[in-house]
Amino acid sequence: MRKLLVSLRNSLIIMGTIFLFMAVFTLTTGFAAAVTGASANQPTVYQKIDSDFINNDAKLAKPLQFQKIPLKGIVDYSSYVTLTGNQDGWGGCIGRSIVHTMNILNEMKHPYTPDLSFWYLHVRQEQLANGGPVNTKYLLENYGLCPEATLPSDYDKAAIINGVFGWGNMPMPNATIDAEARIYKINLFSDPITPSVETMKYLLDKGPILAEGKIVKIQGPNPTEGHCITVVGYNDLTKSFKCLNSWGDTWGPHGNGYFDIGYDEVATNFTAIRYIESGAAERLGTKDAFTARIWIDSQGVGRRNLTVAIGREGQGSKTVWDTPNKVNCVDNSNTLKIDVPMPQFMFSVKENAARWYVDITNHGNSPITVKELTLARLVKNADGTTATKLQKYPESNMVIGAQSTVKYYFANEMVQVLQRANFPK
Repeated sequence: MRKLLVSLRNSLIIMGTIFLFMAVFTLTTGFAAAVTGASANQPTVYQKIDSDFINNDAKLAKPLQFQKIPLKGIVDYSSYVTLTGNQDGWGGCIGRSIVHTMNILNEMKHPYTPDLSFWYLHVRQEQLANGGPVNTKYLLENYGLCPEATLPSDYDKAAIINGVFGWGNMPMPNATIDAEARIYKINLFSDPITPSVETMKYLLDKGPILAEGKIVKIQGPNPTEGHCITVVGYNDLTKSFKCLNSWGDTWGPHGNGYFDIGYDEVATNFTAIRYIESGAAERLGTKDAFTARIWIDSQGVGRRNLTVAIGREGQGSKTVWDTPNKVNCVDNSNTLKIDVPMPQFMFSVKENAARWYVDITNHGNSPITVKELTLARLVKNADGTTATKLQKYPESNMVIGAQSTVKYYFANEMVQVLQRANFPK
């Protein structure tokens, strides 16, 4: 079983200055846990930030007061999951679970909403803390998270100097990225709640939740640290909760990143739960109103060996996925299913004949399968409601051979839509 990996928070470049600090941990602190079994590229880290978060939540959790309501019997939000996180990328279970939860909630409201950046969550909360207590709740509710394609969570650019993680070569947020992040603010990151079967089912009728604790079901009977996962559903027939882990999509009893917790196992696995009340992720009138989905099955290759770009004839392209986490912190996940904003610099193009395309390079030594390519736009209907209009690539399950690049062109109808759009400068 894979050991829980870590992201240390005591080395961070902010505005060109390196601040090395010991964070003062609070109820809403950051989300890295200590590593065991260190190697040259993964030094042992003794700041158990995840553990502090989970231990504090266990102490402060209170029962949720709610009226009994008819429950649905079976709930499953896994169909809304797009990009699955893998904390082998020097990330923490709490942060990955937060991103999973926000992505699901956004997808439920407006399909093809961009997947959000774990690296932005990681670094921005520390920038806001500026050496003081880290407050993830404050970040999520007041600043939001930018899309993954805008600030990729590629930790291969990080460095280890004298046993300390340094982010000097990592891309950093700027004013433009921060402005985009505000589209994806949440309304509420709840206080910790005492878990029970009925409380979890009540909350799951509204959306996915975070669950914390020793989680001995997957960590063994005596884990040294706590863990956090995303609960995506329940089933009264099997009397179990469906859980999404953050150890990649090849992990687990089903080999897809999911596992089950029985109703009778809640007390021995979870010590606190939290829910998120999502904002509308209102993308109308912004560049993020236009998005694209790339869905690739890279069995035998791994998504770490893929490069994906979106472009337009005669105008170049923008890379939205570029072989991340393949050196120091290998991501062994197979599926790349990601929603990304369309490249902004192309919206002013006027040539009607210029077609959009998705350019995919397979750097691996085995074929991969492209399951879906879709261009999407969020529009407002005459009655004021919103809808997502799609232009799907007419084929699916296209095979790209080893060490090969294929460019998939779309018809011109999306081009005409983009030209008619009242897009902000």
